[in-house]
Amino acid sequence: MDNLIALGAIPLRVEDSAGIKFVASDGLRNAVFVALQDKRIVGFDEKNKKELFAVDIPCSSDILGMHCMPELDSIVITCTDGTLLLLNMDEQSFEPVGDLEGGILCSSVSPDGELLLCLTATGTMIVFNSEWDVLVEKELGASERPAGDRPTVAWCADGLKFALLDTRASGKRFVSVFDRNCVLEAKSEDFEGVGSGLAFSPDGALIATSQQHSQRHDIIFFEPNALRHYEFTLPEHSASCSVSALQWNADGTLLSLCLRDVKRGSETLDALQIWRRSNYHWYLKYEVVSDAAGAPRHACACVWDESDPFSALLSVGSAGIERWTFDAEYQTSIAAQQPPDTSSASEQPPDLCVVASIDGQRLLLTPLGKMIVPPPMCAAAASFPAPITSLAWGPGGRLAVVTSDGSLHQCEPPFLNAAQAGWEVAPQIEALHALRARGKDLFQLAWASERLLLAVSEEGARLVPLILPSDKGSNEVLGSAKTAGAQDEKLPGGVRRLLRESGSGKCVAQLEDGSVVVLEEDPRTRTAAPASASSSSSSSSSSSPSSGLVQRRVGKLGAQCRWVALLPGGGVLGQTRRLKLLLGEEAVLEGVSSVCVHDRFLLCTSTANKLLILPLEGATQRKEGGWKEGWKGEEDARFVERGTVLVGAARGGHKVVLALPRGNLEVVMPRVLVLHTVCATLDKGEFEPALRLMRAQKVDMNLTHDHNPAAFLQALPTLVRQASPHLLSLLISALRPDDVTVSTYPNAPPPSSSALVPKAAPIVGGATVRKVDVVCDAMLAALEEVDNTKLLACKVLTFVRRDPPQVEAAVRSLQAQEQSVQEDGLEVLMGLVDSKVVFDAALGLYDLELAAVAAQVGGQDPREYVPMLERLSALPDRLCCYEIDVQLKRYASAVKHAVAAGAEEWERAWTLAETHGLYAAAVDALEGVEGRELHLRHALCGLGADLVAKGRAKEGGLALLGGGDAQGASAALLQAGDWEAAFALMQQHGAKSDDELQRVCYGAAEAMREAGDGRGAARVYLEYCKDVEEAVMALCEARGWVEAGRVAQRHGRADLVPTCVAPSLDEAATACAEDVARRDEALHKVVERLAEVAKEKQAKEEEEARRREDGEDEDGEGGSGLGDDRSERSVANQSQASVHSKSSRSSRSSRSSKSNKTRSSARVPKPGDPWEEEYLIAQRASLLPTDAYKRDFGRVVEALALSGLRQRARELQAQLRALEAWIALLNLDAFLPPPPPPPDLVWHTVSLA
Repeated sequence: MDNLIALGAIPLRVEDSAGIKFVASDGLRNAVFVALQDKRIVGFDEKNKKELFAVDIPCSSDILGMHCMPELDSIVITCTDGTLLLLNMDEQSFEPVGDLEGGILCSSVSPDGELLLCLTATGTMIVFNSEWDVLVEKELGASERPAGDRPTVAWCADGLKFALLDTRASGKRFVSVFDRNCVLEAKSEDFEGVGSGLAFSPDGALIATSQQHSQRHDIIFFEPNALRHYEFTLPEHSASCSVSALQWNADGTLLSLCLRDVKRGSETLDALQIWRRSNYHWYLKYEVVSDAAGAPRHACACVWDESDPFSALLSVGSAGIERWTFDAEYQTSIAAQQPPDTSSASEQPPDLCVVASIDGQRLLLTPLGKMIVPPPMCAAAASFPAPITSLAWGPGGRLAVVTSDGSLHQCEPPFLNAAQAGWEVAPQIEALHALRARGKDLFQLAWASERLLLAVSEEGARLVPLILPSDKGSNEVLGSAKTAGAQDEKLPGGVRRLLRESGSGKCVAQLEDGSVVVLEEDPRTRTAAPASASSSSSSSSSSSPSSGLVQRRVGKLGAQCRWVALLPGGGVLGQTRRLKLLLGEEAVLEGVSSVCVHDRFLLCTSTANKLLILPLEGATQRKEGGWKEGWKGEEDARFVERGTVLVGAARGGHKVVLALPRGNLEVVMPRVLVLHTVCATLDKGEFEPALRLMRAQKVDMNLTHDHNPAAFLQALPTLVRQASPHLLSLLISALRPDDVTVSTYPNAPPPSSSALVPKAAPIVGGATVRKVDVVCDAMLAALEEVDNTKLLACKVLTFVRRDPPQVEAAVRSLQAQEQSVQEDGLEVLMGLVDSKVVFDAALGLYDLELAAVAAQVGGQDPREYVPMLERLSALPDRLCCYEIDVQLKRYASAVKHAVAAGAEEWERAWTLAETHGLYAAAVDALEGVEGRELHLRHALCGLGADLVAKGRAKEGGLALLGGGDAQGASAALLQAGDWEAAFALMQQHGAKSDDELQRVCYGAAEAMREAGDGRGAARVYLEYCKDVEEAVMALCEARGWVEAGRVAQRHGRADLVPTCVAPSLDEAATACAEDVARRDEALHKVVERLAEVAKEKQAKEEEEARRREDGEDEDGEGGSGLGDDRSERSVANQSQASVHSKSSRSSRSSRSSKSNKTRSSARVPKPGDPWEEEYLIAQRASLLPTDAYKRDFGRVVEALALSGLRQRARELQAQLRALEAWIALLNLDAFLPPPPPPPDLVWHTVSLA
């Protein structure tokens, strides 16, 4: 529960020697009016602090009431004899406006100032308006009341209802509720001991009064239907007093009680108490007590401001009229903040974040960092001899508590030894000191150092140092002028606010000009303390050194702030009472209802019902528009209940305590604070608490590794020793390959400077190793160092979490274990992997005993697996392995085991290899085995035939050669196009006769010509077939006209040049000329059409833009004629019909949409088609001459030049150059398609005998 902080009390210098009887205020004039006991009215201007007027009241009887009516600029005085007087404030003259027969018992003005309600002694209720006309006159009937007893009237804030507290002849009182027209709505039953005070809450929900019993005094409440609601009991020291008046503040959160004849020991005093309700409990938050021998004794009164709920005019005892200003604040302790990344940070004690709540004479303490206790309950409660008025948290968690009797109690830090003594033990009072003037002129208490407290004087102009004496039994009066070194210090312009800075707990003051100064004790004063003590007067029992106050200016705020924090990089943050957050003199956020600092973050609640969490480091850099424009830098934001405010957040933790409007507490754990705590814990090497926090908050445990990979891998042995097997299992199970600091938590804090290492993944063999595999390998190595059977599940997980899962390796790790350990490990493994997969992995290790254990743990039917295992155990080892491999479909391994079983099992191996194409496995198994050469050649022949069938003819030919099949090898090589090797193999082995070889060569040459290898075919024709003509024709087909002419001349066939070579070259030159002309013509058309399409597209865009502008202009004119409505309806009907027709057509054409797209992309578009531009661009790219085209064109020109046709060669070359020049002029080279990449070379190896 928050506490009420008294900011100051400004006395109004009114001549009040006769004693104050009534107090009223006028918010429009900023004026206060006081009716004195000697029948005078004094007006006082609060703003200018001067007296306005002082006039005598022309009334012979007692004054019954004084009411301010701002609308009439007048004050109404009601007298007991029935006289109604109107004081004109401008003319300062009285005017009688009425005289009620029989006298007046009570009077009251409605909140809007329009009605005056009077109850006469004859039992008549009369209501006047502002013109003094009688609106309502209602007979209530005469009632015999005790002598001196008068009724009380209280209005609801909206002026629609009022309550009347009246007395019967028996002395019992009752409450009646009337509407504005004096119509009775409800009446309560009669109650004994009810006081004269009455107050209607502003929201109209409660009516408050008092009731005195024999042993207690209660404040009771009624609902608007006059039914009792509930009550609360006044403290024991106030049980015998009388409650003269009650009043709610403007928003109904505070209730003030004016108490008369309060017994405090042997003294009888007046007191004013302020109570606050929260979570169905009423707290006594503040008490002002009159002086014991005050003369004169004024009426105890409290008049709350109409607009400011924390401002009131108070009159208590002989103090006169004072303007008091309050504020509400949750007062929590602040741990000593150590710089981050230092050695002392690890030794920093945990922040308990103790919240202290004032409840009369009890101080309720709860360590929020340790436990959350719903108010009004608490962890521990400290009792004091008088009600508490203020408190201040000091260094190390010390407490200074001020009570209403003017005492300052110095308390030890709460929960200092709570681990041994218990959390319910209240802190002890170390010292008790008296304050000057009973502390009534001291406000805003704050610690400046361990021995120095500061307070603000009554008017806020001076700082009052309260130096704590070294002798805790000293009877010095703190703050008095007689105390050494305790003189008040006047700051320039006065002090607006003295408070504790939220970040480090330093004492700061905000001056009148907005400047913020840090107030600290001069270190030189501390060292000089012993000297000053020894030189002090011998008559003093203790010495007090000089205050030595040091002021350090840290910035300036643009308005008075109720909360201040110093930024790490310089600058000041402040929150105003108007809910603005200031960064220096600039408002960076509005609607901030509460603020607090948590480590490196700023926590805010806003009127938009959000909890914002922002980093403090970037505050100064974001001053230029960053924070101001929508809080772009917010790390996290979450919605909260309306009216929620911050209570506190323990440093180093992740819990944020919020107070809901009802008063109960709620704890939230924002993700950004959780990540901050997790990363800080990991940096300290405390893996166990970090993993527990991640599990509780559902944080991805990959953060354990990704936060600092190198440090994590290095600290894995420590992690294994710290964490429980369950947490280790969760960590391994959560592993995934991506980096969560990039994908999931991009705002996670980086490693601290002391633990910062590069985050690069390990490199092995030039390739990046997968994260999961690296962590599993390192984790397995760390687990192997620990001899703990409870970590068996973790070891199994390190195999299963790999990609792909290594189930067989996991089962192999259990082979050397005892059966009980095997059963436990298999049970864990089967919880992650299918039991059939685990059984097959155990069987694949050829360990029949382990397979039996796996079958038993997996719950398989013994009638199935027992006979199978018995049959396998009866076989020889190699055949047993063969059967297992066949059953597991590991046929390659089965072939190897069958080959190893001996020559007698060759048929079994060959059948399996032939069925599944595992010839290579058979060859590998047979290589190097003595006596199996025949089987090896058999396997090589099968491998060669299989390779040829798969299209790998060259490799197949080599395999066939190794198997002794030379004919098949040459055929395969010839099929692969390697005719040199094939023909060499034929001649080497003499496989064919000359005629047969020639026929084969002719066939090979024809196949080569069909495949486009004309030059190779020409070599075959010349070398093996001796056919010059066919060779020349093959070279001409390969566009090798120069080589064809050379071959014809070389072999004496010059006649082939004019008959074969020249016609082929002429045909090629003609085709080149025609192709260049075709490309030139087509390119010109495409380029021209593309330019037209671009112009049409630009024109359409301009037209659409013009239409949009015209449409906006028409809409802006706001035409609403009937014709516009009809046109809009017709367009809407047409659009609906269009949609209907389109939907019906789409249902019929949905099946052929893909085929239509295919056909549309293949046909030539018409002008205006939507895909015309795309088609033209593709055509342009295809028509541009590429490098390959130019090389082929160059071969034709070169052949023409060598053949003597130079003129034709020049013409052809000029034709292509003209096209190239035009292309370069239009810069069309940029649209050439990229050349195709070279084909990948794939090398295959084959085993040779």
